[in-house]
Amino acid sequence: APPRVEDSDVRRPRLDALLSRATEKAVTLVCAGPGSGKSLAVARWLAAGTTGRAVAWLTLDETDNDVPTFWLDVLAALDASGALRPGNPLRDMVPAGRFGAAEIRRVQAGLEALAGPLVFVFDDLAEVTNRDVLDGLSRLVERPGPTLGLVLITRAEPPLRLQRLRVGGRLCEIRAADLAFDL
Repeated sequence: APPRVEDSDVRRPRLDALLSRATEKAVTLVCAGPGSGKSLAVARWLAAGTTGRAVAWLTLDETDNDVPTFWLDVLAALDASGALRPGNPLRDMVPAGRFGAAEIRRVQAGLEALAGPLVFVFDDLAEVTNRDVLDGLSRLVERPGPTLGLVLITRAEPPLRLQRLRVGGRLCEIRAADLAFDL
């Protein structure tokens, strides 16, 4: 679940507008140091309900360095979002030890069959260091499909293949300067 948003939290309309424009792209990267307000900014923006999309939120930790655990958590977040229709192939998918290109294609097909548009947030992406997990996530990030917007929240530049998205104008990057308060 996303961090809890309190009424007393500072509203950030400039940042909300930036995030709204960002999700018009396939992937949004929110990358800044610890304590910069990355997760809370995204959570507050989503809590405002202006996206018109279902939301899946996955806060990653060291256990997600295990391939089956990572994909089980991805599928659980999708299920919790309410975006999976009955009969969606992702409902019955059980990740095994090896999760390669064929399984990623199955996930992508399931994502294309979602009940509607979805924002999927991967929070604390820096916690994932397993190359196999990152390769699988890179495949998903490279071709998220038309109804899926990915938001990657991390403390450091992620070791994902983002170059093509960047060059193709399909990646929005929100950095420390964007998260900083203005006057």
